[in-house]
Amino acid sequence: MPMNFRSNSFGIVLWLFGLMMSITAQGQNCVIDNYAIDTNRIDCDGNIQVSGQAFSEVIFGCDFEANGFGGCVGWQATPNGAQFDNPCDPPPPLPTGTPNSTYLWMGPSVTQPRFVSTIPYNLPNGGQVCFYLDFAEQIDNAPCEGPDLPDEGVYLQWSNNSGVTWNNIFYFNPDINGAGGNVPSPYIDWGYYCFDIPQAAWGPNVEIRWFQQTGSTDNFDHWGIDEVVINTTSPVYNLTSNLGNPVLNGSDFSFNISPTQDTFVTVLYTDGVDSCSDTLDVFINPLDAGSQVFACDSNGTILNVTGASNVVWGPPGNFLTPNDILSPRVDPIDDQWYYVSSACDTDSVFVDVVPKFEVDITPPDTICRNGSTTVDVSTSPSSVGIVSYAWSPSAEAMPANGQTSVLSPQETTMFYVDVTSDSGCVVRDSTLVFVIGGAPLVSIDPSDTDVCPGQQVSLDALICTEDSVFDDFEGTAPNPALWETISNGFQLTACTPPSGNGLWFNGNGIRQAITNPLNVTGGGFIEFWIRIGNEDPSIPNGPNTSCDMFENGDTVLFQYSINGGTSWIDIQGFDTLNYGSGGLFNIPIPAGAQTPSTQFRWFQQQAGSGDNWAIDNVKLTTYCCGSSCFVGQYDINWQADPTLFVIPTFNAPDTIALANPTETTTYQINVTDGFCVGSAAVTVFMDTSIAITDITPDTTFCGLFQNYPLTTNYTFGTGGTPRVTWNNVTLGGYNGILPSSPFSQNILVNGNQTMSFQVTISDDQNPGCEDRDTVTLTVGTIAEPTNVVVVDEQCGGACDGSITMDGLNGTPPYSYSIDSGLTFQSSNTFTGLCPGTYYLMVGDQVGQTGCSAAQEFTVNAASSFDLSSFSVDGFDCAGTTSGSVTVNYTPGQGPYNIVANGNNVGSVVASSYTVTNLSAGSLS
Repeated sequence: MPMNFRSNSFGIVLWLFGLMMSITAQGQNCVIDNYAIDTNRIDCDGNIQVSGQAFSEVIFGCDFEANGFGGCVGWQATPNGAQFDNPCDPPPPLPTGTPNSTYLWMGPSVTQPRFVSTIPYNLPNGGQVCFYLDFAEQIDNAPCEGPDLPDEGVYLQWSNNSGVTWNNIFYFNPDINGAGGNVPSPYIDWGYYCFDIPQAAWGPNVEIRWFQQTGSTDNFDHWGIDEVVINTTSPVYNLTSNLGNPVLNGSDFSFNISPTQDTFVTVLYTDGVDSCSDTLDVFINPLDAGSQVFACDSNGTILNVTGASNVVWGPPGNFLTPNDILSPRVDPIDDQWYYVSSACDTDSVFVDVVPKFEVDITPPDTICRNGSTTVDVSTSPSSVGIVSYAWSPSAEAMPANGQTSVLSPQETTMFYVDVTSDSGCVVRDSTLVFVIGGAPLVSIDPSDTDVCPGQQVSLDALICTEDSVFDDFEGTAPNPALWETISNGFQLTACTPPSGNGLWFNGNGIRQAITNPLNVTGGGFIEFWIRIGNEDPSIPNGPNTSCDMFENGDTVLFQYSINGGTSWIDIQGFDTLNYGSGGLFNIPIPAGAQTPSTQFRWFQQQAGSGDNWAIDNVKLTTYCCGSSCFVGQYDINWQADPTLFVIPTFNAPDTIALANPTETTTYQINVTDGFCVGSAAVTVFMDTSIAITDITPDTTFCGLFQNYPLTTNYTFGTGGTPRVTWNNVTLGGYNGILPSSPFSQNILVNGNQTMSFQVTISDDQNPGCEDRDTVTLTVGTIAEPTNVVVVDEQCGGACDGSITMDGLNGTPPYSYSIDSGLTFQSSNTFTGLCPGTYYLMVGDQVGQTGCSAAQEFTVNAASSFDLSSFSVDGFDCAGTTSGSVTVNYTPGQGPYNIVANGNNVGSVVASSYTVTNLSAGSLS
């Protein structure tokens, strides 16, 4: 592999190679690299490996400064291929600051293959070749167009048979990281590379070649080299160090040192005349006991130190572990300083003893299975800052990190809480939660949960009660209520069951335990402890113990059968890898196993010696569902509600109720055995979101109606899809509704009689939820005038005629018109009428007029009135008091009044009248 220094090795440079730190130093005729493997910084009493390479002379160097190959006598290149005019990147800068103005570039004047080769050199002791290399970047043009394909790179090769065969040292792949000759390819900038001469090439006549086999054309895939150096080693040189470490002759060296203080290593490379050396600084990590720590009263703390391999802690006493380890545990009574010493350094740390605090858990309730109890944690003194709580088992505590937690074990369980203070001290307390049995499992199956006003819901409660059978194998024989068959199993303490005996399997052939056929139609769970494998898993083939693990892979299968054992279905497997330490398992009865006659089996099939195993504390808990399971044992109570009616049953529990909710209502049933209560609730949602907001008003017609529009608007919020339906209530169905319109919000209707049309807005996903409204269209009788009285004009030109009428048919109250319905009035009498023809109409309460022709009536004009003659007789002498006046007038409308001297003579008819006894003086 190359060492990519990115700088010239002439002079002194520093680079990283893997995890190696190195310095290269060169004298006039030698060069040496001295570096530390991994790091040059170590702990006290540790050791560091110093390695390096040394070369006694630079046998050749070519920098292409003297007119190209002028300084590289005998070197060759592809004819017309090399150019020395720096066409692309600037020359690589040299670390020494020496000017560098020319490099060799493989330009566009030649196609592939392209090469540069040296003359033969004598390398009997190997050596190293170093050089700069640069690929043109792919995005540029010739002569700076770079290689990009994996086969367009450059080989570094050697030959010792005059070039008949060439051997690869390294291949520079332009697509090494998928960059395709672009950024971030490592070769598109000048880089410095050094390669050891392969041992097969050690000897005379060794040539070095840079070779490009494949390229696109002469205008593509260009590259260059510069500052080529070939180093070799002379056997007269040897290596020594300033620390007296023996260093073998040769080019490679490596040795270990174990300093106790910061130091340096200088390696000298010399033949007694010429010499070169390189120095590596080595640093000792300081001893560090850390910052102040807290010790919890009665619990202590752990100290830690870094920077040393061998230490001793003090002062003596209060150490719970040996005091010559890096991390001892101490338990000081009071605050105390501890010191630590190594061969190189000392340090100390202050331990602050924190007073112990108390933890207390409130007593939990005794609960039923599937129940829970809430507990609180308190600490004293209250001044102690608490940062965390951690409950275990965490799966049955909610939350598992709360000061207040709800504990929900399925069986009687000890719970622990670890309380951590702000000083890092942890105090544990525990509490036992008793589980005395299982509450009935109750569910309610409603006929519907989304109803509309007036709908009824049937609530059917299903009640399942718990039953269990148990065997802890402590009796004289396994429990016959549970087991049908046990093969090669024995009641012993082998395999260390949780307590006392377990059922241990250690025979040849089939090992199994099969239960009796059990009714598990209501579901349930099976709980058991199991262990398989060696008592010491770290010694799988150790002494023959009761739980030997022979690595046979004899997994124990937990299975069930629903056909009397003809076939078995796996539930879970227990192997030696995961269950060698034993554990308690709670497995729900699978749905496929819930039959009236199901068997369960723990089964291991093996022919000879196999992995021993044991089960213990087997408990099968099942649920019996239905009225036959709990008659007389449980109280069943529906929560009182005025909209709920419980259907009474004879010699059976009241598990069915009818609900008639008037609003969204939750119904609950409680089932108890006197302590454990099982409850279930169901909410019936009342859907009132469908409502008709407006509709076409009722309308009365005086004749048939045709294409009359009916419209309704509504709100709908149930989440389903609204359905609009119109029906003809009078005739039934869709009669009178135009085709295709009964299911539209707006419809057109026809009719020649009074009809009612009903619209229904319903939910197509819940047809019972709906709202309805009705429009009535009335075809009424025609209102018309009757009892008409016409009074003609009384005096000619006086326009004092009148008409009086009543209304007939239609719907009172009426309005009246004498001008063909242009105007109406509420009074049925029209006065001040001039002679003429009038057209009478009657309107009803909704103002309907013009349904029929107006009736014609005439007000006649009065006859003409004239005074035909006037004569006086019998008043010849003054003072005469008797005489007569004669007035004659025709024709006119009588009767008339005659007024004489201001006195009304009276009403008379048309004729001639004589007035007597008038004073002559009154005549004029």
